[in-house]
Amino acid sequence: MTRNLSSTHRSDDTHLAALQQALTDEPDRLDLLNAHQQLAVDLGKVDAAQAFLDGLQRTHRWNHAIRRSRIALCLHQKNFDAAMAAVETLVAFSKPDGGLIEAALAIRAQLGPRLIDPRKAGQASVSLCMIVRDEQAFLGPCLNSVKNLVDEIIFVDTGSKDRSADIATIYGAKVHHERWRDDFALARNVSLDKATGDWILILDADEVIAQQDFDALRRMATPENKSRCAFSIQTRNYIHLANAVDWQPNEGRYPRQEAGIGWFPTNKVRLFPNIDAIRFDYPVHEMVDARVEAAGFTIRRCPVPVHHYGHLNEAKNQRKAETYFELGYDKLDQLGDDVVALRELAVQAGQLGLWAEAIDLWQRLLAIRPGYHEAYANLAGAHWQLGQYDRGVAFSKKAIQSNPDFKEGHYNLAVNLIMKGAADEAAAVLERLLEEHDRYLPARFMLAAVRCITRQNEKGRAQFSVLEKEMSPQALCLAVQDLVKKLEDSGRSDDAHALKTSAGITK
Repeated sequence: MTRNLSSTHRSDDTHLAALQQALTDEPDRLDLLNAHQQLAVDLGKVDAAQAFLDGLQRTHRWNHAIRRSRIALCLHQKNFDAAMAAVETLVAFSKPDGGLIEAALAIRAQLGPRLIDPRKAGQASVSLCMIVRDEQAFLGPCLNSVKNLVDEIIFVDTGSKDRSADIATIYGAKVHHERWRDDFALARNVSLDKATGDWILILDADEVIAQQDFDALRRMATPENKSRCAFSIQTRNYIHLANAVDWQPNEGRYPRQEAGIGWFPTNKVRLFPNIDAIRFDYPVHEMVDARVEAAGFTIRRCPVPVHHYGHLNEAKNQRKAETYFELGYDKLDQLGDDVVALRELAVQAGQLGLWAEAIDLWQRLLAIRPGYHEAYANLAGAHWQLGQYDRGVAFSKKAIQSNPDFKEGHYNLAVNLIMKGAADEAAAVLERLLEEHDRYLPARFMLAAVRCITRQNEKGRAQFSVLEKEMSPQALCLAVQDLVKKLEDSGRSDDAHALKTSAGITK
């Protein structure tokens, strides 16, 4: 029931208390929030009103109307620091419209950009360096995640058509505009040239660092370490499918950051001393690792992961892969048949479905690095995609022979056997694999599918029921549909029908 709060016999204090009680019951009501805000200003009780809203916000964390009301009270007191902090949170966890962005820019104009505190003499300062183009949707969460970790934000915009630069400005970044010249290293080095901190931290717009890891990262970026080491950081690349090499399931350690159904790791130096000798190389898949070692620094492993969400947006990831693929051949021309450059380009060919080209690139890699198990496993996967299952089996066995512990080799062997019609043999491979890697989701999915294909329907359905609790029902349904189509395309329509029927897929 809506309260009648306009009784003339009530004192102003009683009216304010009544508004606060009403907001406790109905925190989403904009009329109550506006009335509470105005009355607090009229009575000169802004501090008390802010304290009330702070408590209400803790209970209703994602209520943006409460946060907007609190920002208005901060601005009334000309407390721009508090207003800015609240606006930054609002920008990060909402879809900011033009009005909010303009209001946020006006507040930031009162404060200026983030500057390294001269009182930190004797302590190490960290400059976050970024290159960005058209990343407005991701940028707020990224910068909000590290605003209390870094001392300075250097933002190089390479031609955004959205409001990425404005979002960066809101978070106190020093924004520089640089014409895009098909060279990631060049743009990265512009950001390094502008940085004034003792240490450089590299992030992309679709990445965050968890607050629980701030102390560990600060223990890396110390004055003592600046003269002797840099740090390689693992990136957790979250994905919706479990089909990547070295895929790992989400384990719940980062409940607020984990996304998709799991992730695959990549590692590179992202935290390093700010010295002229360390700069990025290569126009694509740019790295500083070689320069770090050439400068006499030790590369140490940092225990803090970066959480990356770019692979969850398949359309964006496809466009990015196409760009990287085009630039990848330029990198290969610079380096010759370099192992790292060949591997990167071969992986991108697979992402783009250019299987014949991927096969050629993996073969080139094997010519200079014989026995490389990852190349064999990827060749097995490429031949599987082309329907060349005998070759897929042969390369899977080479991968296993080269590295018996490489689980993707066993998995690709099982998939090629299924497509060949040797489902019982594939089941044995998968069972052995799961004895060593019991949480390996792709193998568990494929074994459930094999149970259905071999008409062990009860076992198959039971295993799919367990998987449905770890994957979203939609992701599981899409995975089954994809395998059904591949079976049909390989001429195994009976197996496809058995899987579709037993798994309960109607489309």
